[in-house]
Amino acid sequence: MSHCVKWLHESANKLDLVIVKVRIFIMSVDLFDSGKFLLSCGI
Repeated sequence: MSHCVKWLHESANKLDLVIVKVRIFIMSVDLFDSGKFLLSCGI
């Protein structure tokens, strides 16, 4: 039983890391798109 709980806990930690990486990726893409938008507006 404890082994299963430990595995679930480790899987949750890995999932958290993936979510954080995805969020950072989305944020950087949003910044990149905003920069392109500003450049296309001539700012």
